Amino acid sequence: MFTRTGAESTVDATPPLLAVGESAGVAMPYGCRRGICFGCLTPLTYGRVRDLRTGEVHERTGQMIQTCVSAAAGPLALDAWPPRSPRDCDPARFHRDDPRKAPR
Repeated sequence: MFTRTGAESTVDATPPLLAVGESAGVAMPYGCRRGICFGCLTPLTYGRVRDLRTGEVHERTGQMIQTCVSAAAGPLALDAWPPRSPRDCDPARFHRDDPRKAPR
């Protein structure tokens, strides 16, 4: 469930939460879509998510989740908010202090 919009979706444990939200019509923040820029960070309201790269399960309420590389590991809710502007989806904005870290 996406708490700000009330949108709900039932999926298996494979698609990234970013894709699930977008399929449900939820405008979510994103950047690189590969887990590099952290532009997709969204707070976990409740439930469990699994990092698709490491298999690690996260379940701490309020924990910031990378939705582009995390999948559902059971019922969950995210406090997803829409990006305020296209700049909010710019991965480079997270690397202003060190431009060498910006995705290419």
